[in-house]
Amino acid sequence: MREDRWERNEEGAIFGTVKHDYQTLQNTEAFTFFDPIIKEGAAVYETAGALGKGERVWVQVLVKGNQEVVPGDDIAKYLLLSNSHDGKGAVHVKFTPVRVVCRNTLNQAMELGPTLRVAHTILMKDRLEEVGQAIKQINARFDELGASFCRLAAIHMSTQRLRDYLQTVFPEPKRLSDERAYMRAKRQMQEDREAAERLFKTGTGNDIDGVADTLWAAYNGVIEYVDFYKYKHGDGKWLETIWFGAGDAIKTRAFDAALRITQAKNQPIGTA
Repeated sequence: MREDRWERNEEGAIFGTVKHDYQTLQNTEAFTFFDPIIKEGAAVYETAGALGKGERVWVQVLVKGNQEVVPGDDIAKYLLLSNSHDGKGAVHVKFTPVRVVCRNTLNQAMELGPTLRVAHTILMKDRLEEVGQAIKQINARFDELGASFCRLAAIHMSTQRLRDYLQTVFPEPKRLSDERAYMRAKRQMQEDREAAERLFKTGTGNDIDGVADTLWAAYNGVIEYVDFYKYKHGDGKWLETIWFGAGDAIKTRAFDAALRITQAKNQPIGTA
C-alpha cells in the first residue's frame, strides 16, 4: 500500500493482498542494486520512474562503452531494474540496449536470457546479492549481444526472405468462433506486417551502409514499429507494453526468429 494515499483516503492506496511469506522491497532498497557498478565507475544512473499509481517502479543505468554494429551504427548499453508492489510480479533486471540512431529499445535481445528474476520471498535479498555478483558478467553478455547484432547485419534480405521473417514475427491469428473478432485480428496482423516491411526500408538508420537490406534492418523495422507506432506513445501504459507486455513479446519473437536465420545451416549470405 501507499501510505500517502492511505492517509488521504485516496483511491488506489492498496496495490494488492499478499501472503505471510511475501517480503517487501522498498524503492530505496531496490535502487541500491546498481550501486556497486556505479561506484566502480562502470555505469551511471540515467533515469527512473513509476508506472500506474506506483505499483511498478523502475530505474535504468547506462553502462559505459557503446558497441558498434557497423560503422556509424552504435548501440548504447542499458540495464533496467523494475520492482512491483502489487504482489503479482517479481524484481526484474533486464538488458535494454538502445540503438542510438533511432532510440529503438532492444530489450529482449539476449541469447542467454534477457531477465534476471527474483521473487518476493524471505530469500529475496540474498538472491539480489547473488544477482549483484552476476553484474560482473554484464560486459561479457553485452559483447555476446553485439556479436549477434553483427551477424544480423551480415545477412542480406530478399523480398521473400523478409516476408517469411515477418510472418514468423506476426503470425496468423488463431481461428475464433467470433468471426468479427477473427477478421479484426487478421487485419491487424496484415497491418503489422506491412508497417514493419515499410520500416525495413524507411526506418531511421536503416539506410546506413552495411545496414540497408539486411536482417539487422528487418529486425529494427519491427522494433521501431513496436516502440513508436503500434501503441499509443508516451505514457506509462506504453512503457509497460514495450518493456514488459505485448510489445515486449513481439520484440522477443523478432529477435529469436532473426537468430534462427543466422544459425541456419548453409545460410546463403548476400544473395537476393
